Amino acid sequence: MLIDWTIIMPNARLAQRLYEAVDISRLTQNLPQQAWLFDRASLTEKLQARCPTLQVVPLYEGWGHPYPFEQAALARTFAGSTSDSASRLPSGSRVWIREVILECQGQAWIFARSVSPAVGARQPWAFLRQQGQQPLGQRLFQDPSIERDAFLFSRWHWPSPVIAHKIAHQPMLARHCLYQKHQAPLLLSEIFLADFWAKKTPN
Repeated sequence: MLIDWTIIMPNARLAQRLYEAVDISRLTQNLPQQAWLFDRASLTEKLQARCPTLQVVPLYEGWGHPYPFEQAALARTFAGSTSDSASRLPSGSRVWIREVILECQGQAWIFARSVSPAVGARQPWAFLRQQGQQPLGQRLFQDPSIERDAFLFSRWHWPSPVIAHKIAHQPMLARHCLYQKHQAPLLLSEIFLADFWAKKTPN
């Protein structure tokens, strides 16, 4: 089923649609690419197995406004929450944004962006403010209290201006997943960059 959200992002025109797994062929018919997108194991661990020198390079960590599709996903989670730790998320609210590059020997492989409003001192995602160069995946896959939804997929037409000089201006395959910890949401987007696919991508 096609989830038809039209998103206008800063500094570029982007008509981005999010697709469920059943419609992945609309984005790519390349089976190795599909296998990477569908894999629910830790992406960080898979990359480290292929690049022992993998580095997490922080680009931005701080408060900001979510993109419209992020706002919609976070607000939808809050709307159904009964947790005291999760307050409502009015339109225009600020969220904590963390953008990083997963880099192998100077090549940018993955651009990852995580957003959450629940990062206060006693809130479920407080640790996000001190992640630094530590992979987020280590937390997401080691904490049994964290739940996650199904992946959604897109072609990411707009690179962060921070990394625009590093990558080609072309659509990139991306996947998006909503995580919940004590009913508080975190949305993670992982964008597979051109240098990653340029390698001999294993199945």
